[in-house]
Amino acid sequence: STAVGVVSGSAFLNCYNRFAMSPIASGDTITAGAYEPYVVDVGTFAYSTADYGCYNTDGQGDPASDAYATAYSRSRVITNGENYANVGTDYQSTGRKSFSLGSPAITDLQSAITGGYFSICNEGNGVSGNQYVFLAAHNNTTSANRPRLSITYTEGGGGSAIAAIMNSYRRRREQP
Repeated sequence: STAVGVVSGSAFLNCYNRFAMSPIASGDTITAGAYEPYVVDVGTFAYSTADYGCYNTDGQGDPASDAYATAYSRSRVITNGENYANVGTDYQSTGRKSFSLGSPAITDLQSAITGGYFSICNEGNGVSGNQYVFLAAHNNTTSANRPRLSITYTEGGGGSAIAAIMNSYRRRREQP
């Protein structure tokens, strides 16, 4: 698992989920999507919230290969104004969460088809002190707890399908 929030009073933790877009062909049209992280432990996040949004302002780029400082700045979804939504109190309890992706995310997903990957970031909102939550990572020993991206799309030749795409996962932190 990895953390989102603040630890030791000043180390800010953001994390991302990176999804392979290869199951979707370039001629397909994405019509809907849902981001589905799994909260393993609420840690000390009982009174905090988080936002999620696209990495690098468009969901593209590779957080794993970016330099540490670059990856952190590109995962600042609140500061960068690239947040899709606030999770409200959903990260204050354990279990599978599901967040519908609106039109800005659908546009970013559609563009990411040709790039090969799409990355969503989680950033603590208004957290301070020692407030964090643990999310299941892509290699969680319980495969059912791994984060998911569900996409509904129309194939280039017509028809409809749903693809559940697994991800890579990493955390980033900054010492102010």
